[in-house]
Order: sequence, then C-alpha cells, then structure tokens
Amino acid sequence: MMQHDHRPTSLHVAVAGQPNTGKSTIFNALTGLRKEVGNWAGKTVEKKTGKAVINGKTFQFVDLPGTYSLLARSEEERIAVRHIMEERTDAIVIVVNAANLGRTLNYCLDILLLGVPCVLAVNMVDVARQHGIHIDAQAIGKTLDIPCLELVASRKQGVEPLRQALARPLRASDRHLLPELVEKLPPELQAHYKRAVAAASAAPQARGNTAWTIWKAMEGDALAQNTIGRLLPGNGGLFPETAASEAQAARFAWIREMLAECVTIEKTCATVTQRCDKLFLHPLWGYVFMAVILLLAVSVGLLAGYPTGIAISVILQQAATFATSSLPANMPMLGAMLQSIFLSASALFCMVPLIAVFYFIFSLLEEIGYMPRAAFLMDSLMTRLGLNGMSFIPLLFSLPCNIPGIIGTRTIANARQRLHTLLLVPLVPCSSKIIVLLTLCTWLFSPLGAIVTACGIMGFSFLLFVAGSLGLKRVFAKEKNSYDMLLELPQFHAPNFQIIGINVVHNVLAFLKKASAIIFGFGVILWFLSYYPAGKINHSYLGMLGTALGPLASAMGLDWKLLTSLMTSALSRETVLPTMALLYNVPVESLKMTLQAQVTTASAISFLLAQFLSMPCLPTLGMILKESGSWTKTCFVAAYTIFLPVIVSIAAYAVLGAMLG
Repeated sequence: MMQHDHRPTSLHVAVAGQPNTGKSTIFNALTGLRKEVGNWAGKTVEKKTGKAVINGKTFQFVDLPGTYSLLARSEEERIAVRHIMEERTDAIVIVVNAANLGRTLNYCLDILLLGVPCVLAVNMVDVARQHGIHIDAQAIGKTLDIPCLELVASRKQGVEPLRQALARPLRASDRHLLPELVEKLPPELQAHYKRAVAAASAAPQARGNTAWTIWKAMEGDALAQNTIGRLLPGNGGLFPETAASEAQAARFAWIREMLAECVTIEKTCATVTQRCDKLFLHPLWGYVFMAVILLLAVSVGLLAGYPTGIAISVILQQAATFATSSLPANMPMLGAMLQSIFLSASALFCMVPLIAVFYFIFSLLEEIGYMPRAAFLMDSLMTRLGLNGMSFIPLLFSLPCNIPGIIGTRTIANARQRLHTLLLVPLVPCSSKIIVLLTLCTWLFSPLGAIVTACGIMGFSFLLFVAGSLGLKRVFAKEKNSYDMLLELPQFHAPNFQIIGINVVHNVLAFLKKASAIIFGFGVILWFLSYYPAGKINHSYLGMLGTALGPLASAMGLDWKLLTSLMTSALSRETVLPTMALLYNVPVESLKMTLQAQVTTASAISFLLAQFLSMPCLPTLGMILKESGSWTKTCFVAAYTIFLPVIVSIAAYAVLGAMLG
C-alpha cells in the first residue's frame, strides 16, 4: 500500500458511517461553524462540507450520507460510493456505534476493502459501557491495521485525539481482508468467485481492483454488476441466487471472530431504553404517549414561535409607517415602494422564530431517539398511502404551518420518500387557511351551514391529499427500493444542545439566503403591479390583470376583486381579508356585509375551495427550495397548487350552479 508521508497542505477527508452512529456529531465537532450545507450535484440529498486547520494543515471535510451499506442500491449509497471512488479522498473517518459494533463494523469492512487510508472512530463508548460492553480499541486497530480511537462525540471526548490522528501520515490497511473473506465462503461459491476474477482480470478493458468489484457484484451491488457486465458481456448469472446471502454470512463470521478477541460483554439489568420502550412501543400506550409528545411539541412550537414572529411583524409595520410618514408628500411612489419592502421583510422575518423553534424541536426529538419510534408506530398506516412511518410527523406538523412540515422532511432517510412527502405538504392546510375558511364560513352561512361547509371542504381536501399520495406512490413505485424503510431504534440518550444549536443557526441562515430572493423579488413585483400606472390598486396593472382574468374569474364564480385577493395573498395568507377590504373599498369590519350582499352560495363555496387549496405562501416555497435544492421541484409545487384550486373551483361552481340554480 502507498505510504502517505508527503501530503499536500489541503487534505480531503470524508466522514462516513451508518445512521445513529453519531457521524454528523463528529463531523460538526471537527468543523465547528466552518461548514456549508447544500445538495450533491443533481441530487436532493443534502451535502455538508466544512473546513478545519489542524497542526497548520487545512482539512476539507465532507459528511457522506448515512447508509447501512455501500451496495449502491439507494441514491444515498450511490453518492457515497461515487464520492469515495471518483472524488479526491485522502482519508476516511469511519464512525461506528460501540453499542452495536457487530452491525456497524460490517459497514467499516465495505470501506476498508476499497484500500483507502482510514481512521476508525468507535463512538458512543459510554452507551456501550452502560450495556456492559467493553471494547479494546487498540486490539481492533491492530486487527484491522488502522488507527482506532474511542469517542463520546456528544461530549467531545476523543475528538482531539481524532484530529491529531488525521494530522499524522495515514496509509491504507495492509491486512488482506478480501482473501480472508473469500476463504469463509462455501467451496462451490469460492470456485465461482475465483473463476469470475480470473475472467474479468483478463478482459482488455479491466481497470482497478477487479477482485473487489467481483466481490461487490456477488453481493448485489448495482454499480459493480454494471461494471462486470461490461467486462464480461454475455456472462449473466455468474453466481448462484444464494451468493449474496452467503457473502454476507462470510462477512459476519469474520466480524464475530474479531469481536470475540476485542470485545467483552457483561450481563446487565434492563437499560433505560428497554424500560422506556415498554411504554413508547406499547400497542396502546405507545399511541397515547406519541399523541401527548407531539401535541406538546406543536404547542411549544406555536407558543414560542408565533408571538415572537408577531412582535417582529408589528415592529416592521411601525418602522414602515415611520419611514413613509417621514417622506415628503410629493413622493408617494417611494412611500409605496418602502411599504412593499417592509411588507416583504415582515413576511420573511416574522417566520424566522417559528422556523428556528421547529428546527430545534425536530433536532431534539431526533437527537434523543424518539423520532424513529413514532415512525415505527405509524408505519403500517402510512404504508397504505405509499409513504412510510417517517412521513407522519412532518405531515402532522404541517397543520399549524407548512414550514415546520417542510423542515421535518429532512428526518426521512430515503430520498424518494422525502420528495414524496415534500410534494404532499402543500396539500395540508395550514392554520392561516383554516382561520380564513372558518371566518368566511361564519360570515356567509348560517351556523349549521358554516359547520357543514367547513367540514365538507376540509374533508374534500383530505380526499385530495389521499389521492395525491396514491398517485405519487404509482410514480415512485417504478423505482426499485423507493418505499423500503429500514428502521433502527437507537438508544435513548441526552441531547447535545450545542450541536442542535449549530444546526438551527445554519438551517435558519440557509432559509434566509434562499427564501429572501423569492419573497423580496415577489414583493417588488407585487408593488410595481399594484401601484403603476395610476397609483391606486383598483386602476393598477394588478387591477388590470384581475379584470383581464375576468373570464377565468367568471368560470370560478368570482369577480376580479376576489380573484385578485387570492393572487396577492401568496405573500402571506393572513392578507386575504385585508386585501379584499382594500379592493372593495370598505373597512375590514364592514367586509362581512359587503360579501353577504355580493357573493352567492355557489360563488362562496367556489372561493373557499380555491383559497383552501391555494398555493403555499412564499416563505413556504422558499423553504421547499431550501430543502429540495431544486428550482424545478419548487416550480412544480407552485404550478400544481395554482392549477389544482382553479380546476376544482371551476368544477365546484359549475356543479353547484346547476344544483342551486
């Protein structure tokens, strides 16, 4: 193996590991605040990179997606494999869970077989000791022929020795692991493997470690199978159907032998996690505790986030009033523009407390280990909709505001499931839409009629949600492994509030960076359309647009004023009623009588449907852009949430018009 004694001053290090190993905690500890969050090129999977200076050397760290193997079946696995194989990687920090060493070392073997310089970070040794598991890290390192360190990353114990290990010259393991694994295969499969290696190595286009590629193909690795298919065309069925399971059995047999020499286990009493799971996973009480925990989380999020957001909105409104009143009377255009800028700033910054609080709540629930348990309880129900249990909490948290729901999709490991849930969140009505619906129902209908109408519209919205989910299920089901959920229930443990805080800060800043362009851009456009050319909204380009869309408004049973109020409410759903009052030229308190006099029953229901199903507010679209990393997906959400309510409204008005005369 090549010795890395003379390394450049800038070193590229990948941090790899399975979920629930503390991989991201170690990445954060190594990089601190010097990190960037984006997406892998052309992918929806989040990419975290960071820098650190150790002993005068600059390190470029990348946090690889957490996967259970490197078989290149899922998008996350393909990203990890391609980064290790194709990108510059001077070293890899392999993070394993000390409390579940057998399974996580299987992932370690995947990377060691690549022949890349590695450092093994055995994390959560404190949890392992609580379970009576005692690990000899030096013995493991000697066996694997790589540096092996014990860590408690949540307390930053062992992080500095890890940094120093990376600063020293590293080399790949000299231990020939692959031949040892081959020797543990059944004799017949060994013969198949050796014949395949000989044939592939003799191919003119053979490149790299052919023996490793054959092994991965035998295990079912898609990328390796494609490579072997090119090397040995027409040689399908190189291995028997049992080859993959027998190769895995060989791996675990080797791991068991190693652990027998390096790990001792004592008998212990039931752990805190085992005692808690008797309640949290109980077929009855588990759902009760889940309802209490999630209701408490939503309540805390709203109580902590909304008042602060309202206070920010009030401050900005007062600042806008002061700024415009300070202008000379002959500068109305500048005053209107300032109002637009302050309105956009209010729409953006009033959401920041809510976003920060829900990022904190989701990070906390995930950090302590509760999130996978809620997913486990809800998985059977969500599977019927083409989702999995991890989608339940983001969808539930979308009810008060869609933004927490969008934030919550990041807890879903599978990229397709994450996208499926992300596309469905806008179909969940937020509290602002519900408030407008209930207000207008009480204004326009009798008490009984208001109840029937509101329940009917919410029920119809739920049916659309189910239909949309089943439709997406058919689309995504064409892709292999789109709906599998491999769920691990991690140990309950105390949260690391420093790591949670760092994640909250970075995610809020990322939201502001991406959403501000949408919100301020739309705000300026809205100001221009509502002010020019006459300085009055009724005679502005926006008013002209509403008038020009008269045929569409008529088909929906609306006048141009109602249609315009729908369009302008994209900045914030709370502006629907004030905008209607402005267009009808009446105070908000008089709007009820105006609508009762001008809106028929069919028109009212048509408008309520359009409002309830309408496009998410711009801060939500900004969050979709931030989480998906794709303008295409964001524009798709905007498009379907524009056309869907229009089509439903037209159909509803036509049917109700025919029924009611």
